Amino acid sequence: MTAGGALSNPLTKYGSAMIIREATFLDAREIAEVSVDSWRSTYQGILSRPFLHSLCYDRLEEIFRQRLFSGNPSDFIYVAEDEKHRIIGYATGGRERTGLTRFEGELYELYIPKPYQLQGIGRKLVSVAARRFLREKIGNLLIWVLVYNPSCAFYQSLGGSIVHQKTTNFGGTRLLEIGYGWSDIRKLARITETAGPMFLL
Repeated sequence: MTAGGALSNPLTKYGSAMIIREATFLDAREIAEVSVDSWRSTYQGILSRPFLHSLCYDRLEEIFRQRLFSGNPSDFIYVAEDEKHRIIGYATGGRERTGLTRFEGELYELYIPKPYQLQGIGRKLVSVAARRFLREKIGNLLIWVLVYNPSCAFYQSLGGSIVHQKTTNFGGTRLLEIGYGWSDIRKLARITETAGPMFLL
C-alpha cells in the first residue's frame, strides 16, 4: 500500500467528533503508540512483564512506516481520529495470510485504547474494513484473537463464529488464539449506514 493510497471514498466522517480515514506515512508514530499501549493494558497479567516491556514504539513505528510506504497493495490501515486529530484507534487487514482456511479476507489488527472503548469506534472500523473487502470482491473475513482478550465478546456481538483455534508463543508464554469468521460480511459493511450522520468526502 502506498502512503495515503486513495480509495474511491477515502474519508468517512461520523457526526462532528470523529473521522475514519486511510492511514498515511505520517501516522506511523501514533499508530505504534496505540498498538504498544493497547497490548500493555490488555495483556497485563496474561503475558510476561519482560515481553510487554520489550514492545517498542520506535521499532513499531518503523514497521508501520515500511508497511505504509511499500506494503502489499491489497493491505490496508484505517485510523480513527478525534476532533483534535489524535489517532484513537486503528484497524489493519488484507488477504488471509496462511492460505489454509476457506476465508479470503483477514482483519489483522484492531486496537482501541481503553479510554475510547465502548463508544462504537471498533464497530465502525470493522464496518469500514468490511466495505473495503467488498470493493475488492472479498465477501468473507477472519480475525485471530487471544482467548483472554476481552474483545472476544465484541466479535461475538458482531456475529463472528469460532471457526479455528491455534496455540501461539508470545515471549515464552503459549496461549490459545481463536479464529472468528464471517462467511458473509455484507451485514458488517452496513453498520456504518445506521451509525448516525455520515458524510463521504
